[in-house]
Amino acid sequence: MASMKILNIYLHMISVGAIIIALGLFVDNAIVVAEDMERRLSLGESPDQAAAHAGSTMFVPLLVSSLAIILAFMPLAISSTETGEYLRSLGIVMAIALLLSLVIGVTLIPLLCK
Repeated sequence: MASMKILNIYLHMISVGAIIIALGLFVDNAIVVAEDMERRLSLGESPDQAAAHAGSTMFVPLLVSSLAIILAFMPLAISSTETGEYLRSLGIVMAIALLLSLVIGVTLIPLLCK
């Protein structure tokens, strides 16, 4: 929400829809990291090792999936048409939320899971 204010993106149906979609993807990234950590714990790794390995091994897959989704929404963010101006907030909010989700998913989530 703070980044939306900085970028002069106001709350309306499109930006709220983008936030809802981004929250679903945010939870998905966290679940992927938590499940990898749970698998590592069941294999006998210590909580510290499992957290470190889960964050580092899941970084590239989460980065690629996040970038693919961001690239799918980028035409909306850079369009110069009237429709693009209306939908621009969707692409920008998705990009910001997914990048934050990636950072939190590989750093904070493993720490919270151990």
